[in-house]
Amino acid sequence: MPRLSIDEDQLLEIALEAGAEELTTEEDQYVITTSHDQLYVVAERSRRQASVPMGKGLRLSRILQSRSGTRPWRARCAVM
Repeated sequence: MPRLSIDEDQLLEIALEAGAEELTTEEDQYVITTSHDQLYVVAERSRRQASVPMGKGLRLSRILQSRSGTRPWRARCAVM
């Protein structure tokens, strides 16, 4: 969904309540970052509450943050 179709503060509140760690913007999309084990829960709750049509507007991915530490994987949910 285009960034202009939902207010950033509104999406941030939705994402944080769903368990996200942060919300950032990249070009024409919002990016929600969360722990990898919460990716699908956060994505689905955010999608429903932000009224993103099923199968459209979300791109899920895992990213390797660092090879050291106890939590090396982060997950991203791009809302376009």
